[in-house]
Amino acid sequence: MMLLVAMILVVGCRPHQKNQTQEPVNDSINLQKPDDDLRLLLKNLSVSDVNSISMIADQLEQLPPNARISDDLFVDLKQFMTDVIEEFNEHFMDNYADVQQDLWSDKKTERLAELNALLAKNGLELNAAEGNYYAQWQPTYFPKLFDGRISESLTSFLSIQKKEEENGYATDGYLLISYDELADRVLVWEQFLKDYPEAYISDEARQNYNNYLMILMAGIDNSPVQDVDTSQLLPEIKALYLRIIEEHPGTHTAKSLKAYYEYLAQRQFKLNPEVYQYVQQYKI
Repeated sequence: MMLLVAMILVVGCRPHQKNQTQEPVNDSINLQKPDDDLRLLLKNLSVSDVNSISMIADQLEQLPPNARISDDLFVDLKQFMTDVIEEFNEHFMDNYADVQQDLWSDKKTERLAELNALLAKNGLELNAAEGNYYAQWQPTYFPKLFDGRISESLTSFLSIQKKEEENGYATDGYLLISYDELADRVLVWEQFLKDYPEAYISDEARQNYNNYLMILMAGIDNSPVQDVDTSQLLPEIKALYLRIIEEHPGTHTAKSLKAYYEYLAQRQFKLNPEVYQYVQQYKI
């Protein structure tokens, strides 16, 4: 399972002077050129300090209501902030081994309270997988942070992502949602790619689609699509494939599932290791 999260070390933003006079330094964002100022800020931040996230948020909040940032800057900001979380998680045990022990023991300590406050300030929260804790985004953080500041396609992207994060996905090899809900996600991302084929963030949307489609076809370790004893495709999964094929004709998802269904029918609906390689061809 992919762990999205990190901790960043803020170097801070250097004041820039227009000339050598003694005019006061203006650290506020240039409202006429939000992209330029935000990119300058990024250069002065480090992924080693989680407070870099809140510094970006502070600059965004200084923008007037109608100011928008470019799609490519949004992607750069999102990637930087994600790198911060990944850095944080990579060193979580080194920096917070005592807090991990407190969490395992269900102790409410001052150190834990301080950590939760730090994470909350930066739009993060603690979660756990396989007994280990890590930081992740609060589901509403990105949509609120960039509300009204990005393109229609990015707004739609964040709306879809927010709903998915609120309902979860998978942990410890188990799906946290039903296969019917997973199928809905596959279709939602396909529709997004149809609605916004040239979206700057289409590569990430396509990756989401492909990941979900592969699981819908081949299953996940502890939530298989086949009977663990007979390797037969489960009846409810077979029915799900047929429903999608019937209700969503013409979609890439329905066409892929139809071809896959026919492939399995020729093999008495038994899944074997070669199936996992076979389904790769249906990625888009």
